[in-house]
Amino acid sequence: PLLMMHGWPGSVREFYEFIKLLVEVSDVNDYVFEVIAPSLVGYGFSDAATRPGFDSLEMAVVMRNLMLRVGYDKFLVQGGDWGSIIGSAISTLFPENVLGFHSNMCVLNTPLATIKSYIASWMPERFIPARFFYNHHFPLKDKYKFLIVESGYFHIQATKPDTIGV
Repeated sequence: PLLMMHGWPGSVREFYEFIKLLVEVSDVNDYVFEVIAPSLVGYGFSDAATRPGFDSLEMAVVMRNLMLRVGYDKFLVQGGDWGSIIGSAISTLFPENVLGFHSNMCVLNTPLATIKSYIASWMPERFIPARFFYNHHFPLKDKYKFLIVESGYFHIQATKPDTIGV
């Protein structure tokens, strides 16, 4: 069984084109998956959370309980964007249930990693060898500026999503 979780602001519609490749035997693969691709709480066909503060850890518990309820105590997890954060939480909280975890958005999002990344953008030689300095990574100043200037819609969706529809 494969639990697939979509991203934000997405839905299970993200999987429509390739789910067939996972569930049917073909010339390319001789194995299939049983795919469980639920709408995450508050997305697509799912109702919004009823309690305030429903976060990725609580969503991980809900998704793991869903898998247990449909009869799978061991399963694979795939997540992209928001689904990758939830998938990481499921894998960390319930390693006895997760056979493997695939993410197409790998993020190390800890306070220390953020601080190191910021400092490294000004003094990369203190953190990594010079041969790994890439113009697309350092300096981060332009990336932070872009996030601040160009992410207004993101902030509206994250904080007041109903406002957009009004």
